Amino acid sequence: MSNFTLGRTYLVRYAVHTRKNKSEACQRMNDKMDECYSKINWHCLDGTWVIKTMDSIPVIYDKLKDVLHPSDAIIIEEINNNNVFHGKFDVPEPYSLKDEINRS
Repeated sequence: MSNFTLGRTYLVRYAVHTRKNKSEACQRMNDKMDECYSKINWHCLDGTWVIKTMDSIPVIYDKLKDVLHPSDAIIIEEINNNNVFHGKFDVPEPYSLKDEINRS
């Protein structure tokens, strides 16, 4: 059984605003995602993760908020079967996010 088979799937988007060291801020968020969702997160695009968890959106936010600066932005949204994915993603074969979401 894959790590992506239990829970709901969320897209977490993070934007760093008005800081000199954006790469350091992004690394802190990446480290926090690994700490909280180590086996169930996919860092698919800069500042964007797909996670599968039993946590609710407020719980996800509570786990991540300590690395947010007041000027940063974060969006956490649930992904369902009505979403569309397009493009080439660096994901090991035969992994298919759409297949994993449909199994939920």
